[in-house]
Amino acid sequence: MGATVFTEIRLFTCTLEATADQPGENEGLMMFVNTYEKNCYPHIASWRLQFVGTQDQLITTVLPCLMDQFDDGISQGPIANNGTAFKHYLLGLLTHTRPVEVEDLMTLGFRGYSYSEREYQLLGSPDGFHQVAFLNDKRWAHPIADADDINGMASAVVTLRGSGKWWYGLPYKVSDFFGSRLPQPA
Repeated sequence: MGATVFTEIRLFTCTLEATADQPGENEGLMMFVNTYEKNCYPHIASWRLQFVGTQDQLITTVLPCLMDQFDDGISQGPIANNGTAFKHYLLGLLTHTRPVEVEDLMTLGFRGYSYSEREYQLLGSPDGFHQVAFLNDKRWAHPIADADDINGMASAVVTLRGSGKWWYGLPYKVSDFFGSRLPQPA
């Protein structure tokens, strides 16, 4: 069995909309990871959105899970050789966060984000999404052009996750399927 190799992590702050658990606007975190699978060749790392939520949620739910994965060897990489080292790495990143900007997401390959038909419906079929075809599936994609789009993506993740697992609701990045072209309206 192969391991997921973490080559880099980037943390940014964002604005999360009010929820029943946390009324009022909240400062949130977006965690992006650059990974590849050790048993797949060639080793080509790519960025993905790993987590959206509060700092408390990151420390109490995501960090222990990833520490266990580094201790068990399921996760590896130059950033840490065990769970304790990973904890120090991630806590060090927390001291240098800044607000996410559109340019940051473009650098990471996020020209937009997409959800399945089911997830799009669970979000209430919001405006600004375009229906796109992918293989035998249809997805709903939204371009990222400004801070409102970024905060909308973060809020969508939190809405879809609800009280579920921390990885629920994470979208695919549009460049995974459409290269650098933004999807056109259907």
